[in-house]
Amino acid sequence: MAETRRTGIAPGWWTLLLVVFVVAAVWLSFALFTGSLRKTVPVTLTADRSGLVMETNAKVKMRGVQVGRVVAISGGDSEAASPVKLRLDIDPDQIRFIPANVEARIRATTIFGAKFVDLVYPESPSAERLKSGQVLESLNVTTEVNTVFENLVGVLEQVDTAKLNATLS
Repeated sequence: MAETRRTGIAPGWWTLLLVVFVVAAVWLSFALFTGSLRKTVPVTLTADRSGLVMETNAKVKMRGVQVGRVVAISGGDSEAASPVKLRLDIDPDQIRFIPANVEARIRATTIFGAKFVDLVYPESPSAERLKSGQVLESLNVTTEVNTVFENLVGVLEQVDTAKLNATLS
């Protein structure tokens, strides 16, 4: 019996290469989708409160254009009255359009909608640009429905219902 010698790579190695390729393709797709391979400029935003619907991955906009996203939210303990710190990742290609004295507001898309950070272009912008590690302070946070409801409940608790009924009758 004559032995025939095969040339090339054994099928087991081809299988391993295929599995490695598929895992690498899935990881690369996930990394590109989440933006974790993109370089960003970190900026911190402090505020008295962030609101209920502020989430990570919320948009950071300036003049209606998305220039970054919220990466982390920390602080904001109601008992300690500590300010909220939002870590913003600003796109490096957009940072050159943002002056260092930019103002920030936390706004909502709708009355029940998710919040986003709105960078407000100042009337007299500085020549310096926003830089890595800079700390911005939020001017305000939009009022939420739950805040209005809490205030209304507080007023209704103060009203004596029997006297109100007699007055209205």
